[in-house]
This record gives sequence, structure tokens and C-alpha cells, in this order.
Amino acid sequence: MMMSYNPRPDLPRDLTAMRAPLLVLAGDRDESFYAERYAPTIAPHAKATITVLPDVTHLGLVVNRRTAEEIDAWLGALP
Repeated sequence: MMMSYNPRPDLPRDLTAMRAPLLVLAGDRDESFYAERYAPTIAPHAKATITVLPDVTHLGLVVNRRTAEEIDAWLGALP
């Protein structure tokens, strides 16, 4: 888990190498990360669905009903 707090030095290369579908969910009240930075950081390098949920904290994402709904909808849309 701690490795995810510090991406490898060539994050763009790592993101470009991803071939699997990618879903990124975050809360706009995340106390650990800047949720608004996910899209500009990831989108130029990887095809990803990036959703920031309103009024959700870092750990609140785990128990928020909308998180499950977003995951379910994303999985349902996969080919």
C-alpha cells in the first residue's frame, strides 16, 4: 500500500504501458490525495474512467453507496 503513495519515477511510461481497463474513483474531500489532479495526470497517458465523487472522503469512498454503483456501471459497460 505504501508504494502507491509514491509512484515510480517514470509514471507516464507506466500509465502508457497499461492495457487493461482502468477505473479511478476518488472523493472530492479526500484528505490524503488531490482528487482533482487524477484526470490531468492519468488521462494523457492511459485510457481511464476517472470519477470524483462529491462529499466523499478518502476512507468514505469504501463505504459510500455511490462507489459500488460506479463500479457496477463501469463493469457492466466493459466489452
